[in-house]
Amino acid sequence: MQLGNIIFFIGCLFSHGLPLCENGADTFGNWSLSESIEINDLAQHILVDNSNLRFDHFKDLEYWISQHKNRSDLKSKAETQENPLLSAMHFSQVWLPRNCSYHRFTNASLFRNVQVLQQLIESEKVVSASKGNAVLQVVFMGDSALRGIFCGITRILAGSEIFGPCTNQVCGGLWNPSRGAPDMPKTIMSHGRVTDLDFFGGRLRLSFMYVTKFGYRHLDWLLESAIKNLRPFALIFNTGAWDFDADARAHLNSTAPEDCDGPETLHIAQARVGEAPRRALCEAAEAARALRVRLLYRNSHVNKRYGALCADQRVEALLAACEPAGWEVLDNRALSREVWPQQCFDGFHFDRFQIHSEEQHKQHLAGYRASRGHLPGQLEMQLGHSLLNRLFQASLALLQHSGSFTATHP
Repeated sequence: MQLGNIIFFIGCLFSHGLPLCENGADTFGNWSLSESIEINDLAQHILVDNSNLRFDHFKDLEYWISQHKNRSDLKSKAETQENPLLSAMHFSQVWLPRNCSYHRFTNASLFRNVQVLQQLIESEKVVSASKGNAVLQVVFMGDSALRGIFCGITRILAGSEIFGPCTNQVCGGLWNPSRGAPDMPKTIMSHGRVTDLDFFGGRLRLSFMYVTKFGYRHLDWLLESAIKNLRPFALIFNTGAWDFDADARAHLNSTAPEDCDGPETLHIAQARVGEAPRRALCEAAEAARALRVRLLYRNSHVNKRYGALCADQRVEALLAACEPAGWEVLDNRALSREVWPQQCFDGFHFDRFQIHSEEQHKQHLAGYRASRGHLPGQLEMQLGHSLLNRLFQASLALLQHSGSFTATHP
């Protein structure tokens, strides 16, 4: 990278680049190959902390780009933790939103956003059930796909979206050779049980409730309990792939078409918007509106589970028709459409489903580099960043003008 390009790059960073993406606009854009990306595009589309930029950050980035074609350079956890641009460039492709910018979170910037969002809530500039609560709680209610995004966020909180580690009560333990899979805690296999993970000295709480089927008979109870008893800042809901599991297993070597309302799956898609789910979701919207809890429905990423995409479209129409309105939709289709075959190891689960420890990350990265395959974690992490940008949009808008996204935390 020439000196002139570096100066232009720094200028873009301090001018804040493109405007901040609003209301999920970051999920619409294009994947660009890391080895051929224009550095100016990177600067325009990804917000970083301007308060502690150093010239060696740009020299690091220059070196990383020059080496990326051979993938011979494995950045350390400390380096990627400090410079989120290196984390973005680490993956085979980088997501660039259409005409707007997003923030790529680190542990430090997430802590700073928690601080600022709590201040906005206490001053009532952001209306929330979390007012007067020292803990900012986000509840995830869903199956293993939503758990994958949850675990991507905990990787950031553990210090690095590349290396993790990701060993906790929700995401699992180390690899168990006898099972051919990681050890999974029993709490995750119990429907509706709340598992809490606290961060930043208890200021941020991420909670997971395992729900596999949309037609689960106690869905209304679970939603009502999470909203009225926990009163979180936000509840993210996504499930239903298990509804199509039997049909998916019958078509393991096929890919679900976009027009997926075939005779085998139409009745499942229609059942997901039947009277019981409609009542549960609309009553949840009413309760959340009264208590000022944010509700987000995360639609499915493109995958091999037959029927899921069309079923989501029906659910989104149902949510839009709820009175009073209360659900936001986090769209994962456009972001995943191009890359899901390489980023879902079994056509559905993200490719780091079985990776937890830092050492396991390094081993898998070495294997992917040797085969020149897509480096693991690309889609999982982008979906995690997209969700965080949606949740912290108010604090990001404020922090963007100061140029400082980070803070020291306990």
